Amino acid sequence: AAAAATASVAVARQASTPDTSHYPAPLSPDAKTSGEVTKERFTGTATSGGWSEWTRPALDQCTPEDFMLDFMRFCDSRGDDWEVVWDSLDNSMRRSGRPMDALGFYTEICSRGGFVSRESAKRRIKMPDAFKALHNYYVGHTYTDIGNNMLNTYERYFLPYEKLHPEDVNEEPCIHCKKAHDEQWGGMVACDGCQAWYHHDCCKASALWRRRVEMITSYLCPECSTSEINGTLEVAGADGRPAKKSRVSIEAEKGARMDDYFQRHVHMHLRRGRKYDPNYAKPQR
Repeated sequence: AAAAATASVAVARQASTPDTSHYPAPLSPDAKTSGEVTKERFTGTATSGGWSEWTRPALDQCTPEDFMLDFMRFCDSRGDDWEVVWDSLDNSMRRSGRPMDALGFYTEICSRGGFVSRESAKRRIKMPDAFKALHNYYVGHTYTDIGNNMLNTYERYFLPYEKLHPEDVNEEPCIHCKKAHDEQWGGMVACDGCQAWYHHDCCKASALWRRRVEMITSYLCPECSTSEINGTLEVAGADGRPAKKSRVSIEAEKGARMDDYFQRHVHMHLRRGRKYDPNYAKPQR
């Protein structure tokens, strides 16, 4: 009887421990598809030795590899086939010829106060504007119903994940008008100097730089703009230490990060055995 009881406890413990053997592995590069890309550049914070116990970094510190690993493990835990989910996301943006900018999409919606619900998102968030912040956007795109497309995609796949991570959602009010997301709708942007949040409508048009098509690539609030002109603007780096920056250097760093994140998405796409054609001709209106 004692042996039977011990066996029952062991079975119960085994059943309560999720089987993670089929989860997506940490997205370090594979020699067949990485080319000259270094391992250090394309490896997230998860490691092969303990990634099953790994937790995702804060969203503003999250790499595409980190996000996709955590997001796909979440989808799998809900009973969805993570490979099918990933393919569905990429297919929703297939006309762009690029893998879906999943991290950019999720981050963009969270920066606008989160999706919350379909009704709330339709009132507060202009999905075509959010689309412009993704590497899938291009001038003359043929997505005539991109708003509903993105609403459906987010509600189906990202909203449950957002609800599990309320810390990802920006609830900071606009420094200029002092209104929160539910009081003043529309996009928000953080100052690249002091990190304070502003509604797009509360910023001077000349202060929002759009160096990549229609994407807002950088913003400096009036105070930080004055500091930048005087050569005294200091911005905290990745190590937390302040360093003197100029508008040009901020643009260069952010542009390099955008390019790097896009290449990381492509790399993950190739590692999964999917094709990517850098010479793909995008359909135009």
